[in-house]
Amino acid sequence: RKRTLVSIAKDPHGEEWNPEVVVYEDVVIPPHGRAASASLVIAKNKLFVLIFSYPGHIYISEYLDNNRWGKVVAVNNFENATSLDWSTVTDSKGNLHVFYPGIKNNITRHALFDGEDWRFENITDKSTSNRQISSSIDEYDNIFVTHRHVELLGFIDGAWDEKELISDSSSFTISWVNTLQFFIRGKLGIALVEGKDTQPNIWFSCLARVASTSG
Repeated sequence: RKRTLVSIAKDPHGEEWNPEVVVYEDVVIPPHGRAASASLVIAKNKLFVLIFSYPGHIYISEYLDNNRWGKVVAVNNFENATSLDWSTVTDSKGNLHVFYPGIKNNITRHALFDGEDWRFENITDKSTSNRQISSSIDEYDNIFVTHRHVELLGFIDGAWDEKELISDSSSFTISWVNTLQFFIRGKLGIALVEGKDTQPNIWFSCLARVASTSG
């Protein structure tokens, strides 16, 4: 069987922890024997756990109190292709944004969760195969997503826009790409690791933001 266990710290410093709780449990169905993976996320100031159970099934559970979790509920229409590739941010209104490759052609998808309901959209028609998706958000709720050939997508003033090609994978011998991005002092830093398992390459790019509220 496969299980998702969560442990909540008793104090802000993580010095004491509550016992692990089995939030989700299911049987392993051959040949899809991989374990369920999970992410802890915040939406509307509430703590949730998102659980991926291969193939393509997504579940969610809300943290209640006293080390108790709510009923695990299936999220319909999520259509996530892989458990190893999603990224989340929460905006100033408390809405959760999840970016992930869809089952159909690994196209980058966006799921928005307002604490009650889900909305879904494709934000590009390009495959993200072998490229990890990464996301970040600035103080104006502008969202930036890297995907595919390390392309940067921006959700600015309510619309998606392809902003920048950070690197062209045709110039690399890439078998996979892992990316991490973050904002610091108005600049977007993007770090990526690419190449073979035995010969990885580490890259870093820093993008300055235009001095305006729209990014």
